[in-house]
Amino acid sequence: MPLLIEASRFRPSFTSPAELGDGDGYAVRLASGGAAGADRPKLVCVPSFVVGSGPHQFMRFADRFEGRRDVYACTLPGFRGDEPAPASWSAAVDLVVASIRRVVGDAPIVLVGYSIGGVVAHAVAARLEESGAAPAGIIMIDTPTPEDERASNRVFSMVMTEILERGDQGIAVDEANWLAMGTWMRLLAERPAARVTARSLLIRAGEPLPTSAAGQHWPAWEVAGEQAEVPADHFALIEAAVDQTVAVAERWLGA
Repeated sequence: MPLLIEASRFRPSFTSPAELGDGDGYAVRLASGGAAGADRPKLVCVPSFVVGSGPHQFMRFADRFEGRRDVYACTLPGFRGDEPAPASWSAAVDLVVASIRRVVGDAPIVLVGYSIGGVVAHAVAARLEESGAAPAGIIMIDTPTPEDERASNRVFSMVMTEILERGDQGIAVDEANWLAMGTWMRLLAERPAARVTARSLLIRAGEPLPTSAAGQHWPAWEVAGEQAEVPADHFALIEAAVDQTVAVAERWLGA
């Protein structure tokens, strides 16, 4: 992993969203709320930055909200072919914010971050609050702590082991994806602390990954105002057990 992180430093990079346009294509709609969702905050999903991640991770999650809420999902910068990578954590967050605003305008939103994407969603929420456009809430789905380097390395090892074991999932693991992950891991270590006042929920996985060693626990990021647990593993939360995850999210959204 250290070699991957160092190699990522040699990628072309951008320091401002203006260098890439206005965020076009970095956020897509996955579900339409129709008339029922017109007055409800839109859900904006932020994926992990592990190889193979992207908006597709939220397809099942979004499908459960069809006809009830608009659901969008972001692509993190650096993962689209040979595009430049963000030069800093701030540049990355700025582009995600720009891409969100391009598709939802000033409409109220709830950010939904999966896995380490919850840290990105949290940073986006902080940036929106700074601009006076605070989100209506943040939902973090089994987000691990970014504040302990050893724990982070252990999490990435656990997740990558599982991803490689699941080699039939058709995920992209090309060179660009690996370098993009290296970039984001490097930026994660450099990120400044951010304070968020919006309502927040952490949905935790109640079961370990199948490839986890005995006694190997998932170091959750304990920043959310509320927590709930779903009896499923990290990947199942947005796959086989997505109905339970959505049920927890809906109860919280309606509270």
